[in-house]
Amino acid sequence: MPRVAAPNSKWASRYPVESFDPRLKEVLLKGATTKFSLTFATPGLAHTFQRRIHTFRSRCKQADVEDWKLMYRCATSRKDNMLTLRPYDSAFTDVLAAAGFEETTAPLDIDFDPVEEDRKLSAETVDGGEENALDDPYSHFLGDKLEDIT
Repeated sequence: MPRVAAPNSKWASRYPVESFDPRLKEVLLKGATTKFSLTFATPGLAHTFQRRIHTFRSRCKQADVEDWKLMYRCATSRKDNMLTLRPYDSAFTDVLAAAGFEETTAPLDIDFDPVEEDRKLSAETVDGGEENALDDPYSHFLGDKLEDIT
């Protein structure tokens, strides 16, 4: 029976990031910003290279390699022995330009952590000067109107 590793273990892949040609990173980063094509001797070789690119990108994500998120901006398509790399959403460039949106190659600056946002909201002061609304989530509804009836 073959040895199967947990998906997040360091042994999860038989292809570690170091086993790939470092130029694959350059290929994916270039494809994330501009469209270009690579021509191979056979369609089979083009298919093999396309799979290798996708495997490399996946391993970079698992290893948390710098710029792995940018590598996912590159789309690949293959026809016969030609492999085309282009930025995702490049098919909409003309439509977006006509609508007045400028083209940019800068990565999106998304630094949103929902857990951190919840912490910030829970630390805000609530009516009555309470420091942490999560300690007593109903305190801002009841306030001083609570009477002891025992």
